[in-house]
Amino acid sequence: MVLKSIGFVGRGLFNCAPTALAASGGVHQQQRSNYSYVGMASESDGTFAGDFNYGLHTLLFTELFRGFGVMLGHVFMEPTTISYPFEKGPLSSRFR
Repeated sequence: MVLKSIGFVGRGLFNCAPTALAASGGVHQQQRSNYSYVGMASESDGTFAGDFNYGLHTLLFTELFRGFGVMLGHVFMEPTTISYPFEKGPLSSRFR
């Protein structure tokens, strides 16, 4: 009965708590101005060269060109297998 009269059961704890505190005059706000950012450090220093370097690493241009070179090397490589029905490899004299 006591909980129902306070409002914890009917409306929930979080719905009635701010209105109860505001009505009692117990709301105090703190003013803070000494925040420090604890996330990831910025990658660029703000110069054009720094931004350009960050862009190259972000878009992975160097890795893309390296992979493109590997792909072109494999495209123009001589095939290592023979075309079976048309070409036959040399047979040893041990086989009949």
